[in-house]
Amino acid sequence: MESEQILLTMLTVLVCNIVCRSEGTSLHKNKISIEGFINENELTLICHVKDLFLQVDILHESKCEAKCYPPYPRSTCFSYNKGDITQNLKTNCTKLVVRLDEKKYKSFWSCQHGSNGEKSDQILVQKEDNTSSRDPSLEKPFLIALIVVATISIGLCVVISFLITCIRRRNPDTAGVKQDILLKQTIT
Repeated sequence: MESEQILLTMLTVLVCNIVCRSEGTSLHKNKISIEGFINENELTLICHVKDLFLQVDILHESKCEAKCYPPYPRSTCFSYNKGDITQNLKTNCTKLVVRLDEKKYKSFWSCQHGSNGEKSDQILVQKEDNTSSRDPSLEKPFLIALIVVATISIGLCVVISFLITCIRRRNPDTAGVKQDILLKQTIT
């Protein structure tokens, strides 16, 4: 099976070289790009090759993470680690999905068409740790509640001060009269 893959690859490259030279183009002038995103705990990378006919390698920090052999007669793909890789021959996209267990993630990825072929630009894929002790969606309601409680507390203090002042103005000698009564009772 592996010798058939190698033979098919060599035949594909030979035919492509003949066709490309007759059209005045180079074998390594394919358009290749990669995009990546993180959804929940999965990293998804999609490598798009304009004319997919050679193997596609998806590279993590310049080391091969996953590979699809030349797609003829069908795609044969595998991942070296913990990813699921598929290839769609209608869209010329190779997709790698990797499970992420880390809360923070930051890494460079690229892809390559052919063993020494054209490489995509490297992209930086990162995920921030959003599991802090505070929930940012609760910060604004908490701040509003704090302001309301502070306003009510200040208002109550003002009202109580006003009431005490009014009571003292209405009965200015109440405290002194009580003291006099107590003194007279203790003397007699």
